[in-house]
Amino acid sequence: MISKIELFKKLKIEIDRQLQLAVETVQVTLDVATHEENKPENKYDTRGLEASYLARAQSERVLDLKDVKIVIDSLKLRDFSQGQPIAISALIQLETKGKTLWVLLLPKGGGQSLEHEGLSIKIITPESPMGAQLVGKSVDDSIHIKDIKYDIIQVQ
Repeated sequence: MISKIELFKKLKIEIDRQLQLAVETVQVTLDVATHEENKPENKYDTRGLEASYLARAQSERVLDLKDVKIVIDSLKLRDFSQGQPIAISALIQLETKGKTLWVLLLPKGGGQSLEHEGLSIKIITPESPMGAQLVGKSVDDSIHIKDIKYDIIQVQ
């Protein structure tokens, strides 16, 4: 059985690492955007403008990561060992075509992967096609995505 407490500790550390890196990247990009060498030499020179667009996008990434951090820090971990239907904070083992897939259902942060106890765990949200189908299901149920059947083997 996977320790969800340890998994969430690791996830928090990873989000903090990503957030720190994103903040540093924004600062570097802002420095580039406002650097003397990036002032336009003519009306077709867009280096500074392009760098400012990049800095804005990276700033939005920082805000997204801050939102994920707030959600994860405030999330109450639920125990699904008694057969409760899948909901937020469920760690789910799926099987498809003889392969095992682990997913963690969270309100934010979908699309990321985390290595834990030798397993690759994909974070999904209820808004994703897989997450939407998993919510409310239980062990021994199945879902279908793009003609692929996923059997629910375990929920923690």
